[in-house]
Amino acid sequence: MPVLISGVLKDGTGTPVQNCTIQLKACRTSTTVVVNTVASENPDDAGRYSMDVEQGQYTVTLLVEGYPPSHAGVITVYDDSKPGTLNDFLGAMTEDDVRPEALRRFEAMVEEVARQASEASRNATAAGQASEQAQTSAGQAAESATAAVNAAG
Repeated sequence: MPVLISGVLKDGTGTPVQNCTIQLKACRTSTTVVVNTVASENPDDAGRYSMDVEQGQYTVTLLVEGYPPSHAGVITVYDDSKPGTLNDFLGAMTEDDVRPEALRRFEAMVEEVARQASEASRNATAAGQASEQAQTSAGQAAESATAAVNAAG
């Protein structure tokens, strides 16, 4: 069920921003939105905007004529989100805000251990192949030595 995001887009001096497009680009696929799809809203001359936004996570970009695109942030709209302004959603706490730093470090360590285990497995396979090649070379050297002794004798 869509959630209403509406308000007045203003600059730092409180002046309504004109000739602007607010873009919402889906960060991932949800039950109603496909990843990377883009929705946009053009505020009126007074800066007023109103969007019915589906549940999902979006990157918010402001496109103002004569200026490069401005990444405003990431918003997450939940099924139970209350209507609010774009500022309300941009300022809302995210999962990253509430995840303790220790947990983030632990997750990074788990990823590093998995990477190292994969590398160790590749190294073990390479070592096994090198061992087989060494045994083959040793056998060939023994045959050559026997042939040399027989030829000399």
